[in-house]
Amino acid sequence: MSTRVMVNVLAAVTLLGVHRASAADAPPPRVTKLLAPRVFTPRFGFEYENPNDPALQKLRDDYKLDEVVAGATNDWEITIKLMRWTTRYVDAQNSRNHGGPGVVPASEREIQAALAEGKTPPPRGASGLDLMKQLEAGGTGACGTFNRVFQSALAAYGIFGRDLNIGPAWHAVTDVWSDHWGKWIFMDSMTCAYFESAGVPLSAFEIMNLRLAGAKPRMILADGGEMVRKCKWEKWVEDYLKLEFQCADTVMAANHLSPEWEESDFINGVERGAPRVYVTPFDIGRFMGTETKIEQINRIFVTPAEQAFNNVFITRLHYVVTDDPSDAYWPLNVVEVRLPLQGRFLTAFPKVPLKLITHAPFLTAMQISTDRGAAWKDVKVGRESEGLRTADFTWTLSPGTNTFHARVLSARGRSGRPSTVEVVW
Repeated sequence: MSTRVMVNVLAAVTLLGVHRASAADAPPPRVTKLLAPRVFTPRFGFEYENPNDPALQKLRDDYKLDEVVAGATNDWEITIKLMRWTTRYVDAQNSRNHGGPGVVPASEREIQAALAEGKTPPPRGASGLDLMKQLEAGGTGACGTFNRVFQSALAAYGIFGRDLNIGPAWHAVTDVWSDHWGKWIFMDSMTCAYFESAGVPLSAFEIMNLRLAGAKPRMILADGGEMVRKCKWEKWVEDYLKLEFQCADTVMAANHLSPEWEESDFINGVERGAPRVYVTPFDIGRFMGTETKIEQINRIFVTPAEQAFNNVFITRLHYVVTDDPSDAYWPLNVVEVRLPLQGRFLTAFPKVPLKLITHAPFLTAMQISTDRGAAWKDVKVGRESEGLRTADFTWTLSPGTNTFHARVLSARGRSGRPSTVEVVW
């Protein structure tokens, strides 16, 4: 087409009222996807088990756990396989040692106190590894033992678990942080069970809220019901939601291998160990003071039935009561991505300054990708401040759809759940 013809065509288009917007008229880049949760640290603090402890590597080696988890493609599949192993391992010890003494977790302070009084000290240690020694020496274990063994096995693979107590029967279970799902998940390694809704595993708080709403999440027996049938627990499992989810508390320390660890309790006016965080949607503080005896479990506070719940407190334990679920359910090993925004539009481009934030207790690297995860590269991470690590990165946009990913690498080679930002320019 000649220059003269081109000019005439453009003039005709202009006369028809159609024009191409100038760069100044074009809207700024807009965010169309931001899959990067807010990151924060638990305000009541938390003590994690150290996955780099040599004793945990020895656990992997001695019990051939790498063979147990063979074929797993992510941390959730590893978790399921380790729960099945735990259920069968502790049950086998209990069957062999039927009638033997119950295993007892003991803190270093309890051991030293017994020695100072000239008494025989309890067996040393409170981790799953320590309780396994007692089992293999002839002891037997209940729900707490199953779940401490499970937590040690998880820690050996860099997966975080913590003590959770549900009641009023006061059953000990485990909360597990799953990088695959990006959330805390309730797991009971004694029954080899967890709950799900719409195919997503649930936390204890989610289960409680569904129960409150009249829903019934699906209970998954990861061993196909093997343990339940063997122990004739069918009736208990059938009533599990009704019996065990009237209340739940999270123990804010899981560093069972540490000599600094102590059991959470409240005796003779003295608090020991970490507090238990009790998340409730109710103002239960006004009910505290009514003491009732239930199932011979020391003394407990029971609040009046409200919206189908009884709120139960054992007086030998110390609690923090909160109505904010984030006090017990905070994000781990994920990256928050902060952008310069006005609404959903970027205020700085094409070079976009990003602030990357994570709470990753055993961080080994933070990585980013600007090519849809085809290649990852490390970014420089600042020193820890109040449990958070941060990094700065300048993201250069191109016309069209731009995708940014960020993730952390943690202990034992764990890769956190990637965060994603999508911007259209």
